[in-house]
Amino acid sequence: MRKFTLLLIIFSSFSCNKKDNLEPVVVQFQEFKKSDTLEERNYIAVFDDKTEKKTTLSKSELKIINTNLVEAVNKFNNELKLKIEKWNKENESNKRNFNDEKIDLRYYFRQYSVLINENGEKIINVFCFCGYMSDWREEKIHVMDGGDCYLNSRINISKKIVEYFGTHGLA
Repeated sequence: MRKFTLLLIIFSSFSCNKKDNLEPVVVQFQEFKKSDTLEERNYIAVFDDKTEKKTTLSKSELKIINTNLVEAVNKFNNELKLKIEKWNKENESNKRNFNDEKIDLRYYFRQYSVLINENGEKIINVFCFCGYMSDWREEKIHVMDGGDCYLNSRINISKKIVEYFGTHGLA
């Protein structure tokens, strides 16, 4: 996982009426994650799962989510480290570097979707992403694939457990 993601957006427009009058290409760089997203709440957006409208969570609920999310990422990274060690032993010509591939949660933005299940338990679907192109604080992001730039987790904050954690498929 690259720690800093640069998103290169190239806008170019051409004049249809004048052949030689091309407007210059504008290159806009947007650097993400200058701060620790685990410590600053401005990297989190919270939505009601049914209406997809913004909602809120209490500080204690956010703490439960963060604690469980960090534990899930640590477990994932520990398993990844063992897999990489095995892969590197099996194929010496193709060395993989764990430090390049491990997930560091502080470099992800997060959207939380709040729902109450059939047992009355509060469930938070967590979607983490390393970069964005829309107004992620106002609308939920939906993506397919994307590798470890996109993470999903389902945290039951009533039971204080992670019910699911995984990265998206390879793009």
